[in-house]
Amino acid sequence: MAKGQTSFAEKAKKAAERKADTRPVRIIKSTKATDTGAVRFSDRMVAVPSDANLDEYLKKMVEEE
Repeated sequence: MAKGQTSFAEKAKKAAERKADTRPVRIIKSTKATDTGAVRFSDRMVAVPSDANLDEYLKKMVEEE
């Protein structure tokens, strides 16, 4: 059985609802390369809940890694 198609408006509404509950944060970590000793940076985007304390939430995420 085929799936029902969703319109662009429905997709945009769903994304807006999801985005209202979170805020995007970029996490940048620096590490030292073992072979060359150069500093390397890596980054990633994380969706943080709007009601969460930013510092506590990020500390918890870093500890879990």
